[in-house]
Amino acid sequence: MAYTTVDGTTLYIQGGSARGSNYNNQFYSLDLTISGWNASSPPWKVLPVGAGIHSAPFTYYHAMTATKDSKKLITWSAFTGLSTYDFATSVWANNTLGHLNPDAFGGQMSLALDPTTGLIYVPGRVNMGAGMLIYDPVATSADVVPMYPRTLLSFLNTGNSFVWSELRKSFLYFGGFAYVENSTVFNQYMFEYQPSTYNWTRIASKDNLPRIAWFRPTMEQRWWCLGDGKLPLAVLI
Repeated sequence: MAYTTVDGTTLYIQGGSARGSNYNNQFYSLDLTISGWNASSPPWKVLPVGAGIHSAPFTYYHAMTATKDSKKLITWSAFTGLSTYDFATSVWANNTLGHLNPDAFGGQMSLALDPTTGLIYVPGRVNMGAGMLIYDPVATSADVVPMYPRTLLSFLNTGNSFVWSELRKSFLYFGGFAYVENSTVFNQYMFEYQPSTYNWTRIASKDNLPRIAWFRPTMEQRWWCLGDGKLPLAVLI
């Protein structure tokens, strides 16, 4: 299931799968400005999923964000590629970027918007995890830059969280795992990616960071930046 908030007022979720069932293209919103509703029965709103070429993607393990102008939602999936939802027309559009479509390395995806440029970054989703996609929703084009050097982390990672920090004006990358020689290894480091210089660095920590990684469909550990993006929080969903 992909999820995002728009302008801090509305939560959107799309697609996903349940244990023992096929994936779906459900699309819901939740007005976060409404106060006093029953937490056991929140006022979810069913949104149009469309049909045919204008259908919301049937997919899971994907990610979603709003564009800088909050006029569209962008979803990326390892299985269906790029999809957009236009708030003005309530129409879904499924686009392709040829060889730049995200690959299925590791399944679970993450992405984040750079609000200073409007570009959307999708780490580890091309060249079997070795490349990061940079998508321009205005030009509807994409580029690829390298992921972190192996001197920072010896394996290509998946199942990580990736968020924009308004305070640092950079992306923070944390958690995830890889299968190395038939064993599961976890990334216990936090990295920073500076888009203006294309530079990856490891952030020093005074304490041991928790081992956080997605590892099965019924349990997903993700990392969110709350509110203005200054406060990170590890959550179980």
